[in-house]
Amino acid sequence: MLSELFVSPQKNADGSPKFTMRGGKEGHGLIGHVHGKYYETASRGNVFVASTLAAGIVVPFIAATVASKFTLVNPAASGMIAELIDINICQVPGTALITGLGVAFQGPLATTGGYPGTLTVSTGQHQSTLPYGGSTTPVIHYSAATHTNVAIANLTPVIWLFNNVATTIITQQYVNYQFDGKFLLPPDSAMCLVNSITGTQSAAAISVTYALYPQ
Repeated sequence: MLSELFVSPQKNADGSPKFTMRGGKEGHGLIGHVHGKYYETASRGNVFVASTLAAGIVVPFIAATVASKFTLVNPAASGMIAELIDINICQVPGTALITGLGVAFQGPLATTGGYPGTLTVSTGQHQSTLPYGGSTTPVIHYSAATHTNVAIANLTPVIWLFNNVATTIITQQYVNYQFDGKFLLPPDSAMCLVNSITGTQSAAAISVTYALYPQ
């Protein structure tokens, strides 16, 4: 079956029953964005945001047993896959730096140390980005989760967002990273926030947004 493209501007009137899709000179289709990238999923209530409280958290050093303060777990029986959209990080004013911060993944949990223990469900925001009428997410946001008996090699992949080596107090800027479909949370997997350097850290107020799709 051949596809027909019209390589030229078009002026179609409202109510036109039929038109030919516009194309480029290389034979590719041209598509205009009426809405944002995640509009369709968000309008169905399937985009979610998980945030710390305003006071933020002190992100722990990546280690064999990580006592995480920001963990998202997609349970094995969820039947959904979470596509990470972005992460926002703001330093809470303090007397130290956030020296280094990254996102680490673990899975399948059943064979890489098991489901985290010593759990506390976060009291921060975790809901659909629709003000009302959104879906309920099976993903769980923990403000305390010990990734027990997990070798560092099991926390993979890790994406480092920044690393500060200054020893003086500075005002760190707002950080936003767009995952853009590169990192997913399938069932029986987790993500947590980790630090690359030990020592005194300032707290960070953090938000992660993700979209849910059937597996």
